[in-house]
Amino acid sequence: GNLARGWRMRLGVSGCSSWISKVDKTLIATEKPTVIFEGASALAGNHWGTGDEKALLELLKLTSDVYAPHRALAAACIATVMQGRKGLPTYSVVIQQIVLQLRVQRRARVREALLHILPLVVTATEEG
Repeated sequence: GNLARGWRMRLGVSGCSSWISKVDKTLIATEKPTVIFEGASALAGNHWGTGDEKALLELLKLTSDVYAPHRALAAACIATVMQGRKGLPTYSVVIQQIVLQLRVQRRARVREALLHILPLVVTATEEG
């Protein structure tokens, strides 16, 4: 993906790339901070611990991305949105969307990402 604005790449001694924020020099990313990275991180940050279903549905779109770090980012951002909150009931739109994607998705990596996300958002009981 395209590099997000406000980042610069730095090569380490070992040849590994890292990116440093131009705004906050202490913020260092080991994965390329793409435009999608910026948007998902901002969305998760704005909904930290809310369990907001609209935010979760937006982040779920990233789980089918062909770029593997975006799938990992989706799981991390969904975990941020669900931080410290009880999971969603099984009849929620988010859970139904995940189950639907599991049924229709053919790519094994995407299915694997969805299976990792499911326990982050579902409750063990029907109480919600």
